[in-house]
This record gives sequence, C-alpha cells and structure tokens, in this order.
Amino acid sequence: MSRQPPTFPIAQPPAPSTQTPAPRTLASAPAARTQAGLRGWGRSAGRAWRDAFAGQTWSGRLPPASATLAAQIWAEAAPWRVTAGWAMFAGLLTANVLDAWSRLDWKLIVLLWLLVDLLWGALWRLAGGRPQLLALKAGPMSGGGALRLPYLAEGSPASQLMRLDEANSIPYLVRVAAPTLLLTLVVAAAIGLPALVFTGLLAAVAVGGWTLRRTMQVPPLLLHAVATVLLPWLLAVQVGRQFNETAAAGEIVVGNATLWLALAWTLHAWGEGRAVLWPEDKLAPWLLGAAQLGMLAVLVLNRSPIWVPLTAVLLLPTWLRVLRKQPLAGPGGLAAWWLAALLAGALALGWQ
Repeated sequence: MSRQPPTFPIAQPPAPSTQTPAPRTLASAPAARTQAGLRGWGRSAGRAWRDAFAGQTWSGRLPPASATLAAQIWAEAAPWRVTAGWAMFAGLLTANVLDAWSRLDWKLIVLLWLLVDLLWGALWRLAGGRPQLLALKAGPMSGGGALRLPYLAEGSPASQLMRLDEANSIPYLVRVAAPTLLLTLVVAAAIGLPALVFTGLLAAVAVGGWTLRRTMQVPPLLLHAVATVLLPWLLAVQVGRQFNETAAAGEIVVGNATLWLALAWTLHAWGEGRAVLWPEDKLAPWLLGAAQLGMLAVLVLNRSPIWVPLTAVLLLPTWLRVLRKQPLAGPGGLAAWWLAALLAGALALGWQ
C-alpha cells in the first residue's frame, strides 16, 4: 500500500465585497466646503505674507535712513595703541582718581570717554586723519529724485551746498562736519565748561589739520599728536580733579609733573607718527628718545623710585629695535610696550 504525500491547504484571497459604499450624505457636504475654504484662505494668507515682507523682485534698493544723525562705529584694529581713550585714562590716573574712588561719577566718566575718543576722533578723522572723504550717495537734491524747488535750481547757492561733488568739500562740511561738531558741543556742554573750552581747542586743531592736509599737502603729524594725547589728557585731568576735595569746582588745575608728562607723550606720539609714515626717518628716533628721557626725568623728580625702573624696562625694546635697525612701527611693533609705559608713568604720578 502506497503512502500519499501530505497536502496543505492553499489560502484563497478573500472574495470581493458585494456591498456598495454608502452614499455621501448631506451632513458631510458643509465639512468639505469648510476644508476647501480653509485651504484657499491659507494660500491667500501665504501670498499676502510674501507680498508684504518680500514684495516683488528686489533690486537692491533700501528705504530711507531711520536716524536723523547717522553714524557708523567700528573698533580700532590695534586697540593696544596709545589713542585718545588711553590718554584720557592716563589723565584720570594722574588726577589722583584712585584716592577718590568712592566719589567718582561713572556716568560722567563714560560721557567723557565718548567725547574725547568717539566724537573728538570723528572731528579729527574728518579733518586730518581720514585718507579720503566719506562717500555720500546722491539724493533728491543732486538731481536723482523728483524734488524740484526754485531755490534748488542748478547753479543756485543751495544747490551748490547740497550737490554731492567729490571735488567740492562744502557738502561734506555741511552734512558731516557741522552735525558732528554740533553733537560734540552738546555732549561737551553736558560735561561742563572745561569740556567746551577743550572742544573749541580741538576744533581749532582740526581746522589746522584740514588746512595742512587738504591745502598744503602736508601730513599734520604734530597736530595729530596734540589731538590724540595732549587735549584728551588735560581734559581728563580737569574732570578728575573735580572729584578731589582739594580742587575747586570749575577750576582748571594741572600740576607741573602731569603737564610735563603729557607733553612728553605728545612728543612721543609725534615721533611715532613719523616712524609710521617714513620707516627710514632720521628724526623719529630722536623724538622718541627725547620724549622717553623726559618721561623718566619727570618720574625721577616726582620721587617715584619704584616706577622709574619699571618704565625704563618697558621702554627698552624701543632701543633694541633701533640698534637692530628694525622698523619702530607696523606689524609686531612696539605699541603694546608704549601703552604699558604710558599707564605705568600715569600710575607713578597718581598713586602716591
């Protein structure tokens, strides 16, 4: 008797349903219309959003400025150089502010820093410290718009004032120098009468720098040193003395040692400027040497035995470079050493 192999049942696919789908009732029609309406509203809102914030194809044009007085601020590439801000800080140290630490008005100190570093720097940069004039784009008054007024006709005095001609400096004086000077005077008036006096001196120095640079084609290096070191230092001394109980309010008091130290660093800044412009200049080392000897003499006469050798050590790299015939300014220069010597000398006079 033969044995049959086992058999397995084969699964059959289910039979198709013979039931017909239920017809759409009247209750589901409003829901479908609501969903379609929501989708249409979403597409309309998206298009409105894109039109409101993106608009059409952007050509690169921008809306008018948001400020009445526009300004652009940037940080110095080498903030460890001797600048007006550091000279102001040195002047405060020589005014014995460390002894009046609890009586300092920090709001006034910040306002003073903004005045001498930012605003005075803007005035001087326009006059003698900018390689080229600030480019101003043409506006309605230069013929690029639809503004047509009788007193702005071609050739009229107002048109010549507002015309943006690169060869004409009057528009820059009207639109750049005048607002900067006005803002500087407002901040100086908030500080006090000495700030107004020194701001007037800085404006005179800026006019001299403009004349030397634009008319006589001479770099105003000495005036640059005065605007960078001497004026900020002396104003800071006056403001710092206001916190000292021994100084009368509103009285301009500058000690002999402080004045001579400020003059020495002004001479040093003059020599540094010559070394930057002319690396092979023969006068720059002599100016630097005379200034550094003057600094050390002031400290010796002020009886600061601790600070004299420290300042001398900080000034020693200058003469190592001179002996090696290396440039005194530029990349890898001596700016940080000079700044440290500046602060050390100021501490010697202000920290008794």
